[in-house]
Amino acid sequence: MLISLILSIVLPTIWEYNKMSMLNLVASLVKVDKESIMKAEMSFRKGGQPLYLLKATRK
Repeated sequence: MLISLILSIVLPTIWEYNKMSMLNLVASLVKVDKESIMKAEMSFRKGGQPLYLLKATRK
């Protein structure tokens, strides 16, 4: 719960200043074995309004 709160505060700032690194982070989250199924989703908000929603799926 605490990690979720910290990430909700920190990630939008990191995204604003370092978008390509964050996109690479999302890409690395879904790089798994070919036989694994993984879904990842990351959303960014500013002032309660959604900025970006990244979804990645590997089947």
